[in-house]
Amino acid sequence: MKTREQKFQAIWDRAIMLDAHGKTETFLDLSKWLNKNGFRNQAGKPYAPVPRGIAKVVASAYTYAVRKFGHKKALPIANSFTGSSGEYAWPD
Repeated sequence: MKTREQKFQAIWDRAIMLDAHGKTETFLDLSKWLNKNGFRNQAGKPYAPVPRGIAKVVASAYTYAVRKFGHKKALPIANSFTGSSGEYAWPD
């Protein structure tokens, strides 16, 4: 099974790619991508298509990126993932 750090790194890498192309991705699409690429939740199960759960994973990945790379380099995570209506999970 892939580690939590590998998951956060993959989310950060994906966010950088999305940001470079001026795109965003919904939490639902991210959960599908995580499952397709062999990432699992803490219980070892595939991610359910529940936006709140994925939003928490994204928030954790953001915290990881801030600690590892600094706030500025973590911003693509904050700017790349949205709810189904295009809203961000956190206020500006």
